[in-house]
Amino acid sequence: MTHEAVRKIGGIGAVLEGLITSEAYQTHVSRTLLVGPLTPDDGEDRLQQVGSVDFSSRSGVRASPYSRIMARVSSDCDVDVVHGWRNLGHLQVEVLLVSPVASGGRHDVALKHQLYDAYGLESDRYEGEPDYDLYMGIARLHWRSSIAL
Repeated sequence: MTHEAVRKIGGIGAVLEGLITSEAYQTHVSRTLLVGPLTPDDGEDRLQQVGSVDFSSRSGVRASPYSRIMARVSSDCDVDVVHGWRNLGHLQVEVLLVSPVASGGRHDVALKHQLYDAYGLESDRYEGEPDYDLYMGIARLHWRSSIAL
């Protein structure tokens, strides 16, 4: 899981590219899935530029054999999902992007209340800050999945 699932930004992207394309890795690993957040900068359009998209809950692409499952995850979890392939040199690597916020940009109010009660975190002070929204959304996904367990 990385914020560099779609593009190399810095150090971890360079490490991933070097590792995944190495002969030793290719010999021992049959499938690589890069999972990352679906953001305005790293979304369906960017993945299309560096590879291909075979599922998108946003645009309706449904060419993946996993389309039915991903559509259900998108619906049940109220998130957008994009699946496809990123070209890394001569290889294609599978990519799964999940929006860190609910459709329409909503966060769980219950999570924000819980964070305020437990830590005094005043979310209203940071509303609209892109990084805050991204990480609050990731926390929302984790929080909701831990409740479901």
